[in-house]
Formats: sequence, structure tokens, C-alpha cells
Amino acid sequence: MIKDYPRGHTMNTLLKPLTAAIILASASAVYAAENDTTRVNQKGDFNSVYVDQGGSENNILINQTGDRNVGMAVQGGEDNLSVQNQKGDANRSYVYKQTGSDNLIKNNQRGDRNTFQGGQSGTDNTTRALQVGDGNFAYSRQAGEQNDVKINQQGDNNRASNNQSGEENKFTTLQVGDYNSAGNTQRGENNRSESSQKGDGNWNYTYQIGESNFSKLNQQGDNNGAYTFQEGENNDSRLLQQGDGNYAFASQ
Repeated sequence: MIKDYPRGHTMNTLLKPLTAAIILASASAVYAAENDTTRVNQKGDFNSVYVDQGGSENNILINQTGDRNVGMAVQGGEDNLSVQNQKGDANRSYVYKQTGSDNLIKNNQRGDRNTFQGGQSGTDNTTRALQVGDGNFAYSRQAGEQNDVKINQQGDNNRASNNQSGEENKFTTLQVGDYNSAGNTQRGENNRSESSQKGDGNWNYTYQIGESNFSKLNQQGDNNGAYTFQEGENNDSRLLQQGDGNYAFASQ
């Protein structure tokens, strides 16, 4: 059943799967909002949603199909959008805090026991995460302006994490296989990090501080490891691993 809450609605009935304490806490926050919209569609058993919006013109869309899924979104500011689509069982999608203006977080989960955690503050930041399979975990945190994250996980038990602050930083990761891990930390302006993993048991991490740095990690095979550290301006690192059990380290 689709629940469409018009602007300014207190949404008390939306939170009935939660405890009374959470209901009261959420309602008090929603009363302070202006022209916010929340839409929830639940199909299955024992699914739950928690929504808390403050500010104006914010939108939250949550779709759950399956059993024991959990969705949470907390927003403040103006013109922010959070979209969560869950298909399967025991998935978790948390937008802990999205503040500022014109930010977007979108998470699609297809499978069982996937987890997404995201948050943003600033202006024009974008986070997109697609999880297809079972037991995948994705985390992203951004602060600043015009930062962009794309996480694509296809397989089981993959891990991806991102932490960015500054302006116009971009992180993209693709994981195809099982038990892969990719991490990224960027601080500054116009940094770009790309990661591609195809196989099982691969790991990589990128750490960049400064401006206009570029890192590309491409792993094809199993049990490969790669680490990139760059500090300053206009550094360029590209690592390609094909086969099994390779290790690479780059520092500039």
C-alpha cells in the first residue's frame, strides 16, 4: 500500500512499526518542517521505516519489497532528495543525515542482508549506490560542494567505503564478484578516484589530499591488493593488476 503524505503532514501513522519513543521524537521534528514530502511503499512482513525531515521542499521516497527490511532517512535544509529501493529480505538502508541544499542520495538494494549507510552536508552533492547480491556493505560520507559518488556492487559480501570533503571530488567503484573491498578518502578540490574489481577477495584503498589528483585502480583476478597515496596537485596514478595474489603500492 502506498502512503503519500502531503506537504506539512505530521506523518504520525507512517511510523507505526517503531516504538512510541521514536514516534514522538520524529513527530516533533516533522512539525517544524515546511513543504516536505514523504512517500513509503511497503510489501511484505515486518518491514520498518523511520523518517525525520526539517527545513523546506525536501523529499523522501522509500520502497520495500520483502521481509524485515529497514529504511531510515534524516534530512534538513532545502531541496534535498533521498530515494531507497529495497527488494529482498533483511536489507538495511540508512541516510543518517543529509543537510544543505540540492543534495541527492539514492540506494537500490536487490538481494538479502545488504547494508547502506550514507550522509552528506553542503550543496549539490550526489551519492548513488547499487547493491545486487547478498551481504554487501556500502558507506559514504561527503561534505562540501558538488562531490559525487557512485558505488556498484554485484556479488556477495563486498565492502565499499568513501569519505570526501571539499569541492568537485569524485569517487567511482565497481565490484563484480565476492569478498572484494574498496576504500577511498579525498580532501581538497577536483580529485578523482576510480576503482574496478572483477574477481574474488581483492582489496584496494586510495588516499588523496590536494587538488586535481587522479587515481585509477583496476583489479582482474583474485586476492590482489593495491594502495595509492597522493598529496599535492596534479598527481596521476594508474595501477592494473591481472592475475592472482598481486600487490602494488604507490605514493606521490
